[in-house]
Parts: sequence; structure tokens; C-alpha cells
Amino acid sequence: MNPRNITEEIKEKIKNAHYYKFGAIAPDGFVLIPKETFERLKDFEVWKNWKHNPHTLEELAIEDLKKQE
Repeated sequence: MNPRNITEEIKEKIKNAHYYKFGAIAPDGFVLIPKETFERLKDFEVWKNWKHNPHTLEELAIEDLKKQE
């Protein structure tokens, strides 16, 4: 592994710590998301994007948690 990539990954996790702190709380195989993110999935276009790209849910959750601060 490239030390530069590891450093960038650590910086990204620190920047979005408000999201990643829930990772230790959720049981294996589950993801905790804010209510706002869950409500967004009611929009068919958002749901369709999530269906084809699972990382979309993480990105939306990070965005919604930043708004709460």
C-alpha cells in the first residue's frame, strides 16, 4: 500500500468523522443513516442512483450530517 493513499484516507475519515463515528455502533451488515437521508430515498431518482451506486447513500448521509452541525 502506498503511504500517501493511507494518509489521504485518514484525512478524509477525520474530515467526515461525524459520519464515521456511527460505524462502530451499527451491527455487522447494517448502516446507520440520518432520517433526512432516509427521506431522500422516497424520491425515485435518488433511489435509482443508490440502486446503481451503493456509495451514493454514504455520500448523502455525510452531506446531511454536515447540514446538522
